[in-house]
Amino acid sequence: MTQLRYRFIQALRLRTNIFWGLFFPLALATLFRIAFGGILSSENFEPVKTAVVITEENKEFLEMIKKVDGETLTVSYLDRESAEEALRSEEVSGIFYCDESPSLVVSGNGMQQTILSTVLSSYEEYGAILEEMAEEHPERIEAFWESIGNDTVQYTRSVSLGGKTYNVTLEYFFALLAMACFFGCYTGQALGEQSAANVSPLAARRAVSPRHKLLSVLTDMFVGFTIQFLNVLILLAYLDWGLGIDLSAHLGGMIVIVALGSLLGVSFGILVGTMNVKEGGKVLLTTALSLVLCFLAGLMYGSMKQVIENSVPILNRLNPAAVISDAFYYLNVYEDKAGYYLRLAILAAYSFGITALAFIMLRRERYDSI
Repeated sequence: MTQLRYRFIQALRLRTNIFWGLFFPLALATLFRIAFGGILSSENFEPVKTAVVITEENKEFLEMIKKVDGETLTVSYLDRESAEEALRSEEVSGIFYCDESPSLVVSGNGMQQTILSTVLSSYEEYGAILEEMAEEHPERIEAFWESIGNDTVQYTRSVSLGGKTYNVTLEYFFALLAMACFFGCYTGQALGEQSAANVSPLAARRAVSPRHKLLSVLTDMFVGFTIQFLNVLILLAYLDWGLGIDLSAHLGGMIVIVALGSLLGVSFGILVGTMNVKEGGKVLLTTALSLVLCFLAGLMYGSMKQVIENSVPILNRLNPAAVISDAFYYLNVYEDKAGYYLRLAILAAYSFGITALAFIMLRRERYDSI
């Protein structure tokens, strides 16, 4: 207990490691929340203010605009000059020019402009069908629009955290949690350096003590794991209570994922810390590997995992950061829990495998050079 206490004190004095393990993920989560704030709250969605300028009669296009008016769009029918003035004064986000080939003019880039572009793309996708139907079976146009609406609800509405509408921006927060688990490697690296006698003078003094080496190793593992586990739990609580991102529906399962991920990060750091490499090289290795794995898990580009799944799916199974992120998905989003348990098993194998390797690197070492 005395050694455990002092190892905790030593680890907590490593303020740089505490910053990367706790405060950096908290700051990044805050930036994500600011960036995605309006998107995350689907109940705050307001119809996009849009102007329609009719230069030529196009019944099919006007019928589609009528269908989305009031829910997706707030439509004003204006002449060209009034519409362009409204666009310049930002009273509307875009102008639809209704003619034989409808077009769109927007004032910038953003979510509202993307919605307008999607509306026009939908018309272009179904335009040929509508024209043919208008000539041969005009009575079926209404039923056609109804079927499209029903299909959209059936195939694009997803069940999410706490039974609310699932938002794809949560991909970034799942990847952020994976990064926070991995950043335990900084604390693990410091503890590993203090246990390898050929790396630091402190480790050399510890190596000649009569204390059983395996007990010292277990103490270091427990200290590093506990600190990082608490760091990620604080991040989890901050996401839920501080930023309003509902992650509490499956709290027990989330804690299991966080525990295994924290163990993986710390054990990897201890493994790197025992290597006979210059200190700058170790920091570079842990930082580069952590960021690359988290990038592939979707931290910087939310759809990266899907890109990899379409081209090299085995990489998502081998990347531990992607495994952590996927485990959050299968627990909170998907109905089938088999994928969650499979990824939990993969994560456990990684965690305990690297932990065992770190033990092997540290137990009963003999150093001829010291």
